[in-house]
Amino acid sequence: MLATLELTRREYFSAGVARGSRAMVSPNYVGQMPAPSRLLIDGPNVLHASREWAVLLRRDKDAARRRLQESAQIVRDGTDWQVTLVFDGRGTDLTIERPDGDDTFVVIHTSSGMTGDDVIERLVGGSAAPARCRVVSGDRAIQSTVRALGAEAMTPADFLAWLEQLAVQGARRINRQSMATEGVWRKA
Repeated sequence: MLATLELTRREYFSAGVARGSRAMVSPNYVGQMPAPSRLLIDGPNVLHASREWAVLLRRDKDAARRRLQESAQIVRDGTDWQVTLVFDGRGTDLTIERPDGDDTFVVIHTSSGMTGDDVIERLVGGSAAPARCRVVSGDRAIQSTVRALGAEAMTPADFLAWLEQLAVQGARRINRQSMATEGVWRKA
């Protein structure tokens, strides 16, 4: 299991840079140092922090996880962040999924004997650049641990606000593109 986590750490942090320079941050983080390149999300913690997702989680765990995954992909698509979404215990082996086939968005399911917090701590602790990591969790213990390791901590509430901000920005961008396309069509 440790070898898998070590390999994952190398994959994630070997580049040491974000995909570009246009990183967006939550209003609570504006004016701070440049955005870290890796966002690590404590999936269960964020699901329980959202009233809507918590209700869905009680009805259909897989559907709630998919909704969070889709929302987290907004961060990857709308910013320069690489995103790792971590869920607790799913079977006997740690699994690493790359839904889009690349390392910019990764979903990890821990083995049943390991928690998501354990994986997040190991990824941050094993990072060559922990200051370029931001961890989303409402768990004060994990927040304290990752800060001590040199990473930033973001609350689920700030993360959900950031998602909302990115969705609004995306809608504006689509609206501007649509208006520009319409203008081209009218001129033609």
